[in-house]
Amino acid sequence: MRFLVAVLLVAPVVWRMPPVAMHGPTNENPHCRTIAQKDWLWTRVYPTELGGWNVNHGTAHVTFKKKKFTAELSSSASFASTDYSFKGTMNGTHIVATEVQNGTDANPMTYSGTIIKERTPLTAPSNGWGSDRISLHNRFWFVGLYRQIRTSCAAN
Repeated sequence: MRFLVAVLLVAPVVWRMPPVAMHGPTNENPHCRTIAQKDWLWTRVYPTELGGWNVNHGTAHVTFKKKKFTAELSSSASFASTDYSFKGTMNGTHIVATEVQNGTDANPMTYSGTIIKERTPLTAPSNGWGSDRISLHNRFWFVGLYRQIRTSCAAN
């Protein structure tokens, strides 16, 4: 099952690459800039009543402010502006968040999970590429969020 979730966290990257946003100098080098996808990609997987799986995906606007985490998830097949809203707290890399399904009377569900920030050194063959990944679960319900990060440095 972990393999399925891992594949679903990576698979949406092929689906659509949102625009990127520039960020200021990094802490490591004032001549370096980090380029990140503006919107995150998300995949939501949950079991059906007939023993199968439902899979939804789209883009998300994710924010981190101090120890607060929010994510507004939208799918391209949706008529609503956002399909799901997550609000929660972070403690280090651990996240606990409540999901609200917008436009429904479904009860809010609490998810927990982690955020992983992967960065490769500028001297590595991948030359500064990395990603931010958030993996949340509530028993058999999974939500994965992903965005690519690229660090580049100007010549001194």
